[in-house]
Amino acid sequence: MVLIIPLFELHQPRRLKRQFGRSIQPGTKLENFYFDDDLNRETFLRVSRVAYRPALDSILRCIEHKAFKCAISVSGTLLEQAAAWGPDLVTRMKRVIDTGSCELIAQPYYGSLSSLFSPEELAGQLEMQRMAAEKLFKQSPKTAKNTGLISREDAWKVMRALGFKSAIVEGTEKLLGFRSPNCLYSSGDGGLRLIPRNYPLSDMVNFKADT
Repeated sequence: MVLIIPLFELHQPRRLKRQFGRSIQPGTKLENFYFDDDLNRETFLRVSRVAYRPALDSILRCIEHKAFKCAISVSGTLLEQAAAWGPDLVTRMKRVIDTGSCELIAQPYYGSLSSLFSPEELAGQLEMQRMAAEKLFKQSPKTAKNTGLISREDAWKVMRALGFKSAIVEGTEKLLGFRSPNCLYSSGDGGLRLIPRNYPLSDMVNFKADT
């Protein structure tokens, strides 16, 4: 039997205002000056209605009736927006995770490219996201993923130092060479289990779902 474990990622950035960088008006809070939270709220509510809520409800039904297992990764910015504008979404996530059939995956809190510039920033964001997950879902992630599945040895070192046991990586030929993305591997020092994404299969599923 071929076992396929789908990973579902939920992320919304905190978008900047179009006039970002123009002169600030006296008395304006910096946060209100930089971030377009009207657009953020509108986008979050729309995507929650058409995607997040139906998907989470469908995942829960599959777990309850079809012995379905999966993993889910939720960025810190998405959790912040859900707490502010859609707390029922957090409740849905809890129901899915509480089944015991859904593993929570850690990722950089802001969904950023910090791993390209600062291992310290990556470590801080992974720890922030893990703390948020423990607070909300009472589950401490054992597996981590980098933004966009960027696969770098220095990022894996950060994950190992934080106590993660596994990392999800991009299963491209550049990383794996002739090896199959359907197998488990280990990092250079053997301290981290590497789980490749089967990108042809994953992209096919995404394409079918979009159409």
